[in-house]
Amino acid sequence: MKNNTYFLLCLVLLLSLAQACKSDDEGSGMNNENMVETFDNTCCKEPHLEACVGGVKVYVPNAFTPNGDGINDLFLVEGNEGISKVVSFKVFKADGTMVYEASDFPLNDPSFGWNGAFPDGTLEQAIYSYSLSIENIGNQVYDFEGTVCCRIDGPNDFPCVDLEKNCAYSSQHDGNGGFDPALPNFEDCQ
Repeated sequence: MKNNTYFLLCLVLLLSLAQACKSDDEGSGMNNENMVETFDNTCCKEPHLEACVGGVKVYVPNAFTPNGDGINDLFLVEGNEGISKVVSFKVFKADGTMVYEASDFPLNDPSFGWNGAFPDGTLEQAIYSYSLSIENIGNQVYDFEGTVCCRIDGPNDFPCVDLEKNCAYSSQHDGNGGFDPALPNFEDCQ
């Protein structure tokens, strides 16, 4: 009887979370095949990850600024209570070299965010790809991939990129696994 109650409770929670989810599949609007790709016109070109599957809401920003100002310094996985753990989180350079890996950790935990540093401690402003596996409270695993723009300019020398309006940061996490563009990003570019 206790197992049936637990199962029903989990099912009701998953169903209620699934009803709270909405589909959001917006592109970046960039479609110029003749454009020479540079950091300034590719940073934030790919949208942030905001997904809702099986009652799970997950948010991964598409930009972070490990400049030491204490704001958006980490690239981390955020979401709602429907996620029991992050199974795997990996970050890769453009050449495929893995620069960060963490596994089996709780969601929304800054101690498992990537600070932008390579294993040797150096930082490089660039676009990185990531892979992510999360497990919901029903033991279902979901896999995601995306890109993130690592911006390491200092707090007083922060130039805007061409697609600045498309940048989504951790500070804009709505607290329930989503992105809220009305929340400030605290990144004042010039």
